[in-house]
Amino acid sequence: MEKIFDFILKVIDALKPRFYNKLTWLIVAFGLSLMSTPMWLGIVNKLLETQFQLSITDNSDTIWGFALCCLGLAYHLMSTGLHEVAISINSKARLEKEYVHDIEVFDELYKLLDEPYLEKLLANIETNDALYLDELNKLSGFINAANSANHKFISEKLKLTTADLTQSLVDFRSLVSQKFDEYPYGQCVTNFKMCLAPEVNPDRAGDRSSLKEYDELIDIMLEKTGKISASYDSWRSAVKETLCV
Repeated sequence: MEKIFDFILKVIDALKPRFYNKLTWLIVAFGLSLMSTPMWLGIVNKLLETQFQLSITDNSDTIWGFALCCLGLAYHLMSTGLHEVAISINSKARLEKEYVHDIEVFDELYKLLDEPYLEKLLANIETNDALYLDELNKLSGFINAANSANHKFISEKLKLTTADLTQSLVDFRSLVSQKFDEYPYGQCVTNFKMCLAPEVNPDRAGDRSSLKEYDELIDIMLEKTGKISASYDSWRSAVKETLCV
């Protein structure tokens, strides 16, 4: 059905407005001319009656003229109406495809980083100034998926909010790579724990003289995690408004 209306739309667009408007006016004009019985029609009728005993209007000029006017107007309304119907159906079909596509993209991204998990992770980071490698890898997995061509939203609003969320995660990952370190040192596990600058943390490997420096790093870290939380909330709000999920 969608293909049929797409073909109809293409045909109408090819004819519009060069053809069917002119044809409508031609039919209506001819009908009005019949209703007014122009001189040329009387001459043609007279000749036909003399030579062939034939009248093209059969002495019903007004009826024929009115019928042609109605036919022209009906043809015009049908053409424009069909055009609007074709546009409406095509637009609806496209919107449905876009909705289904964006729903699938959201489902895949949400599986990688669902809301309860992120809230728990951020709370732990902000409380302990630490996270595990697997947790960092999970954030990286979302970043990679969101940046891939297969996970691009069609909705502009979702594109923007996803980009904001991804950037906030990238900024935090950059901080981890620069300021976090394995602690306790020498962990013999794959999923090792990483702490914020343990060498300047008085409660870990630092001393009281480096407390100010550590507090500054804490502020930077909290700024990064706060942006993640805010951007994730904006992303989920945009998804709810656009996709109703």
